[in-house]
Amino acid sequence: MIDTQYLKTMARYNRWQNENLYSAADQLDDDARRLDRGAFFGSIHGTLCHILWADQIWMHRFSGSPKPLKSNADSHHMIEDWQALKQARTAMDQMIQECLNIYTEKVSKLDMDLLCNVFLAFIIIFQLMIKVMLLCLAKIILKLW
Repeated sequence: MIDTQYLKTMARYNRWQNENLYSAADQLDDDARRLDRGAFFGSIHGTLCHILWADQIWMHRFSGSPKPLKSNADSHHMIEDWQALKQARTAMDQMIQECLNIYTEKVSKLDMDLLCNVFLAFIIIFQLMIKVMLLCLAKIILKLW
């Protein structure tokens, strides 16, 4: 059974995965992060921007937080500066955890069951994307050494 504690655990896991992913990407120089690798969003930087954009649009839908400033088509150029992207990712992970804490205190059991399932799907999808990105980064870093 999915419950609020499980969701909070998954949110912490999501944050931990993002920290690992960004730490691995930090090992690359800016040119390597921006190199078009033929992925859907071009570069590693572009893909990380899009993942953040997707988190922002979903959090807007869940909590009414601000929408991303760029459209989906431009999401891979949402934040050009690497340090600013890392800060935005950290802030988003914090927002996800805070949002879960607030919702779990305020919603009914029926609403909580629905919320748990939606958040779980949201977190699982992005964990899979992060794992794929980590594998790609590992291959890239190993080729550079």
